Amino acid sequence: MELTLPDVPGFKLEIPAGSVTFPDGSREGYISATVVNSSKIPMTPPNGMQPQFIVTIQPTNALFDPPARLTIPNVDGHTPGAQVEMFSFDHELEEFVAIGLGTVSEDGTVIRSNPGVGVIRAGWHCGAQPGGSGTPNNCDECHECDGTNCVLVPERDKPTDQQSDSDCKNLKCGGAFDPADETSALKEEDECKKCDGGNQVPDPTAKLDDDKQDPHDCKILYCDEKNNEDAPSETLPDDQQVEGDCWVNICDQEKKKRVDQSDIGEDPTPHDCKVPFCKVDGGKDYVWGEDPDEDTTPDDDCRVPACIYETKSKGWRLAPDEKPEDEIVDACKLKKYECKKPAGDVGGFNIYQTFEVEKRNGEPLEGDTVCKYCDDGELKNKVDENASVETSISRPLPSQISSAVNALAGAFGISANLQASYSLKGTVKDCCSQSTGLIEDGFTSASAGVKVSPQDLDVKIWPLGIPRFETKVQRNVFGQYVEILVEVDVGIFVVGQLGFDGQITTSFDQCKGDPECYDASLGVSGSLGLSPKVSGVFCAILDGYVDLQECAVVDIGAEGSGGFQGVATYSCDKGFGGEICSKGITAKAYLKLEVKHDGTTFSKNVDLPLPYGPYLKTCK
Repeated sequence: MELTLPDVPGFKLEIPAGSVTFPDGSREGYISATVVNSSKIPMTPPNGMQPQFIVTIQPTNALFDPPARLTIPNVDGHTPGAQVEMFSFDHELEEFVAIGLGTVSEDGTVIRSNPGVGVIRAGWHCGAQPGGSGTPNNCDECHECDGTNCVLVPERDKPTDQQSDSDCKNLKCGGAFDPADETSALKEEDECKKCDGGNQVPDPTAKLDDDKQDPHDCKILYCDEKNNEDAPSETLPDDQQVEGDCWVNICDQEKKKRVDQSDIGEDPTPHDCKVPFCKVDGGKDYVWGEDPDEDTTPDDDCRVPACIYETKSKGWRLAPDEKPEDEIVDACKLKKYECKKPAGDVGGFNIYQTFEVEKRNGEPLEGDTVCKYCDDGELKNKVDENASVETSISRPLPSQISSAVNALAGAFGISANLQASYSLKGTVKDCCSQSTGLIEDGFTSASAGVKVSPQDLDVKIWPLGIPRFETKVQRNVFGQYVEILVEVDVGIFVVGQLGFDGQITTSFDQCKGDPECYDASLGVSGSLGLSPKVSGVFCAILDGYVDLQECAVVDIGAEGSGGFQGVATYSCDKGFGGEICSKGITAKAYLKLEVKHDGTTFSKNVDLPLPYGPYLKTCK
């Protein structure tokens, strides 16, 4: 599709179908273009220039792929055929950047961006002034700056995003290529290929990737099976192993791997105070160790059977020094048992147990051991939820909201006067979680109001050319036909006020992994009205003769309706949303003329021929 402006001959934006991605990710919406007075733009023009034609394309940050070809009037007077740098304002860099070159038409009336060059991201756009020049950074990687032109350097390598990762070629800007490095020019799935002189060729000597090798087939597999090798050290499958023999069978049947572990499977004789293990030479042996029968006596009997290492009988015996395991009462209390033997008891059967409850300090016994601690048996939090410190954070208004505000203000020829940053007032305090531990000042909550005081509006909407309106008065004076021309210098202006009001808030908890970002909302307020103004009246007799004494506009009026609406929002999880815009204003106007001739006064009511509107509408 093509977007043109009836009041701006020569302007055109060529948008290929399906090429636009809007800020909310959708592929459908409205694109608008508004010419802005070059003295009213809120940012510095590029390279110290003062271009006479600047247009804002909305919505800001809508993406065009491929670029939308842009044609603008040649109001700066470039010579026909000249190559002119074209610029776009980058809201992230906060400066104008070059988007490429345009060519002045043969008749010198317009500048049209060259093929492949155009609007990439919606926003402010303009062309360079005559004599303006760029810098090498304004040319792409295949060109270098020569005066005002970008000149192709054919021997340079093309950018990485224009190279293929699997064609074995290193493409040059001029169309030629060099053979690419054999180890870096192939995809992982091309394991059986290699680069040779810039071409892919089979590589039968390459090994297959590990995921295609069988670790138990006694083979090393190659791309050409003729090159497969034996793998004598590979382990045989489980069905070819003997459990508990202290060896691992491998492909080389004359060799075995020793099992380096103490447990070789299920103990064939449990509760005999002997635990089997594998010796260095591959044989099997036993050692004395803990091997009790848990079912022999209750846990609280104080007669738990155990293997006593010094015993010569190598069997069971009661262990008077054994006792039940300590029991956790809660996270900060531990019941500790002790077995005691009465004096004079030598048989070991009259052992009794006692316990005491230990009130712990420091790390809890169970549960949250990171963010809680024990204090004389009481479980407490490491973070005092009621302790906080006042803080002040400087944050800018999100760029998407700033762009929406500037675009609306710019449509009325004013600057929104947004601050570079706003001071958010709030509090910080410590936080804690199992994954992060204690983080000092890890939780922040703050906010600030954003207010842009209303500014007076005064935008002329009719007429946009020569501000002169003509009408004729025909009179019959004593039987004589008289025609009088009345010319009025008149203008219809949109007046009113435009302001903005909202806030910025932030609340993030580092212990929960919250990103350090912030939310914002900004609404629009104001009013729109009409103001007709007359700056001069001229009368002349076209036909007939009378004594023309005076002509004047004795009354003029205008009426219409319109205004502003919307709230722009930004949040960490949802991004930019909403819309602040002008609904525009409808308009109609009239004036009353009074002509005096020969002592006679004649009045005429005239409706001014301005379109009904709406004017200055930016809402979709």
